[in-house]
Amino acid sequence: MATREEHRIGGWRFDVAGAALSGPGGERRLEHRAARTLELLCRRRGETVTHAEILAEVWDNRAVSPNSVAVVIGDLRRSLGDDARDPMHIATVAKRGYRLNAENAAPPTERRPVWQFAAMAFVLLGAVTLAALLLRPASPRKQVAIEPVQNATGLPSYDPLARALGELVTNRVSQEAPASIATRNAAATPGQPAVRLAAKLILWNGEPTLSLTATDPATGSVLWSAMAAGPADKLAGSTIRALHGFGQRVRVLERPGIL
Repeated sequence: MATREEHRIGGWRFDVAGAALSGPGGERRLEHRAARTLELLCRRRGETVTHAEILAEVWDNRAVSPNSVAVVIGDLRRSLGDDARDPMHIATVAKRGYRLNAENAAPPTERRPVWQFAAMAFVLLGAVTLAALLLRPASPRKQVAIEPVQNATGLPSYDPLARALGELVTNRVSQEAPASIATRNAAATPGQPAVRLAAKLILWNGEPTLSLTATDPATGSVLWSAMAAGPADKLAGSTIRALHGFGQRVRVLERPGIL
């Protein structure tokens, strides 16, 4: 019984008669010209086989497209899991031809394109950066101490409006300002300077108007102020618009080194 001619290419076995590669990844059938080219490279293992030699043996010197050999080599590399940029098996010899490298008994692996390794490194770097940010101690927040709205109109009939505006201010600041909210009786957390927000309901040109002032309790300096004009039925809307500016100011104050 004749012995089947086989060649070992890394973890692959090349059956010449069957025109097939077999290995851990299963069996891969080769196109006729690819099998003949691989047989030639195996017989000349370690030597450079020129384009002309491949054309003479595989194509019988017939006129073919200039890239025919390159196409077949590309098919062989895909079957072997090889990479032209970093070949384990079939090396390109510039302007001359190709060479089957010395036998490597390592099992074949699915080689990843370089861009995949770059993407993996980028993802890993992002994960490390995110972990560092999450584990970094949080910067102390500036605390906002909100005074109840003072009815400075001199008219008790405006007391309900002052209380309603006080609720509105507290709720709105909690949305506009990324800071802790404290009532008048809550002390600021040690080491975290508080911004104190005071509001007075006054009469301006006969209409109820809300005067808002934010101060630094450590220095007494005014950090922000605004007026929300009436009449009474429009005072809530003008207060909300004014507090939007306060929220922007508090975000500036929360930056490191301020206050």
